[in-house]
Amino acid sequence: MILKGQKIFGYKQPSAKISRAYNLYLLIFLMFFSPIILLVVLFRKLKFSLSNKNKILVIHTAKIGDLVCATSMISALAQCDIRNKVDVIVLKGTEEILLNNPNVGAIFSYDPILILNPLVFMAFISKLLVRFNTISFGAHPSVEGIILPTLACLPKRFGYTWGGDSRILKILQNAHTYLYHTQISDSIDECQKKLIASVGIEIKKWERAIFYDNHDKNKIENILGKLNFNLNKSNIIIAPNVGNKLKFWGHENFHNLINLIANHYDVNIILIGGNNDRIINESIIKNIEDKVINLTGELTLNMISYLCERYADLFIGQDTANMFIADSNKVPVLVIAGPSDLNIQGPVNNFKIIKKEIYCYPCNSVKATKYTCKEGHHRCLFDLSCEEVFNCFSEYFNYIELNKNYNFKISK
Repeated sequence: MILKGQKIFGYKQPSAKISRAYNLYLLIFLMFFSPIILLVVLFRKLKFSLSNKNKILVIHTAKIGDLVCATSMISALAQCDIRNKVDVIVLKGTEEILLNNPNVGAIFSYDPILILNPLVFMAFISKLLVRFNTISFGAHPSVEGIILPTLACLPKRFGYTWGGDSRILKILQNAHTYLYHTQISDSIDECQKKLIASVGIEIKKWERAIFYDNHDKNKIENILGKLNFNLNKSNIIIAPNVGNKLKFWGHENFHNLINLIANHYDVNIILIGGNNDRIINESIIKNIEDKVINLTGELTLNMISYLCERYADLFIGQDTANMFIADSNKVPVLVIAGPSDLNIQGPVNNFKIIKKEIYCYPCNSVKATKYTCKEGHHRCLFDLSCEEVFNCFSEYFNYIELNKNYNFKISK
């Protein structure tokens, strides 16, 4: 069941003024309806205290890669009461990650632009109301994680803070019935685990997972069948492009890396990405098209999950959703970190991280996203040569090939 909003908001980072105006508008909206909300909440508290039955709503309005990581939290909450699936509010355009997930009930696709039309926004809130959820968990600190469950009159609203929150967010956090204060050094997984444990829920399982169906499986098999795919070779999946260009290693670097791998190893090199990545990926493989299987724009996220689980021997990429999808399938991942602090949110299974620890590293994390280099030199990326990355690849790939039939874990 997918309950969708209206228009797509997209991934373009809004200006600080627009963000403040949006947050203030939501705050005014909440204050206007607060008397009605109070009455409904009191009624629901009485009703559900008598029935002793809880239904959980998780709010996650960040991007695709963050949502992949949050599937572990959703799974943990679903395990605490196997009779009820967890409802989830996600940012419009990211809902595919939760399709086929056995732990998920209703998926509410939220578009921030809904707030510009109060009638449409309240229609969205009414869809939340009729689900009769009683407990909400904010998967990350956000205005939506507070406003939406409050307007939907959930009696218990849990969230956490990681410091450095905006003034409006700090004011709104008073609407939580319980707010857990985490440490600034805590990873996102640690923040979510501590929040869940602090309200008395036992965590039985903590594992990221993306689920595909037979349609996704058959589509991949048909695509590879038409390409005369060589099943006897190892498969290297590469996802060069990133949404945040601050983290992009560069066209020429990826071009040279792919060429080096193709010249030194007899492997299938599979290039993936979304429709928006077509132009960039085509420019990366210019003049070496015959060395690459280019599936850019051909695959859904769930199809990528099946491709990784079934065929991938190694994934190469950066701090992106595709990297987290590969990692959730326990594929060894080689990550070019750039400015990203992958200790806050990064791969958790088999991985090797390549990074330049210069004086300003790291400057970017999911807790404090940056879109420009404050120093203006991008040395964390530009000082990283293609030869360095290829040498790391060779060392890692050779290790993987030697241990292919064994369970192993390596991280660096």
